[in-house]
Amino acid sequence: MNRGICLIFGTRPEIIKLAPIIDHLSKKKIPFTTIYSGQHYDKSMSDIFFEELKLSKPNYNLNLGKKKKNDNFIFSLVNKVEKILIKIRPKIVIVQGDTNTSLGGAIAVKRANNFLINKIKLAHVESGLRSYDYRMPEELNRLLIDHMSDILFPPTIIQSKILIDEGIHNKKIFIVGSTIADSLKMMKLKKSKDTNTILLTIHRHENTQNKKMVISIIENINKIALKNNYKIIFFCHPKTLKVLNRYKIMLNNKIILKKPTSYKLFLEEIIKSKIIISDSGGIQEEACILKKNLITIRKSTERPETELIGSNFVSLDFSKIQRRIDYLKKQKPKWKSPYGKNVTKKILSILIKESL
Repeated sequence: MNRGICLIFGTRPEIIKLAPIIDHLSKKKIPFTTIYSGQHYDKSMSDIFFEELKLSKPNYNLNLGKKKKNDNFIFSLVNKVEKILIKIRPKIVIVQGDTNTSLGGAIAVKRANNFLINKIKLAHVESGLRSYDYRMPEELNRLLIDHMSDILFPPTIIQSKILIDEGIHNKKIFIVGSTIADSLKMMKLKKSKDTNTILLTIHRHENTQNKKMVISIIENINKIALKNNYKIIFFCHPKTLKVLNRYKIMLNNKIILKKPTSYKLFLEEIIKSKIIISDSGGIQEEACILKKNLITIRKSTERPETELIGSNFVSLDFSKIQRRIDYLKKQKPKWKSPYGKNVTKKILSILIKESL
């Protein structure tokens, strides 16, 4: 029996954002258990991150990533994690973000509590994010996880207000910032001058699973490559590469295709880039903290604070995107990151108080 903390994760962003918490727990010798779902089962998408962030192998590896259907994945995860939780009986379970792993972990906590006298508390790191774009599978996950959680850690006051407006009691809510600030600090990145490059990533379901949409996006990226004196480095997600091949979508020769790389090398490419174009959620925070101009090719963002301070421009209108690129050629980043410092220490301090 382990009445400590249990962390449940399964994707590359979760590993990155929970790494500072795991590192701190290890150094402080606080009992903890890790459960890895294997949601990202490609070695380049996860295994390398364990090694690079110097994290020990998970206590439990569920190897569920090869299940194709979300409902089968979540069903299997809930059943397996519920049994583990009943066995180890942690005081607190931490889930991060909006993945199917986090949703399954949250449900497993609630189911396990039906069989336990000492109930497990569910803590949600990165709570309160809302894009209000329900084409995104993650949007429903966020909502469900937040409303199941006992302790919620929104990054900024914006997300805190959203949670309160949804009827969640303010005593459950603790504004702490984002653990990505601590993750970046762990990487000990070197400063570098801008190069004449645009860094590109595309992986969102709503941008890649609709043929018309993905063709339109790449056609417009090709136009940007032709019109601007920038080399475009395209870090291509394995699923995105399959889509490009399936539809025989051609890239302009100024676009350099690269496979996913280590986290540190990817961050170094961000630092060297003049502009980033992406549909990622996490990059919105990383670019903001690293003071790099970002264009998010999406309908909306769950991180409106990045728009408010000017670090992020959100649009699917490529005429507006081109005007933004022209504007950014003459501008230097001036914003202050809203994502805080020493976030991990704040989180663990709160968890210790809440578990007493």
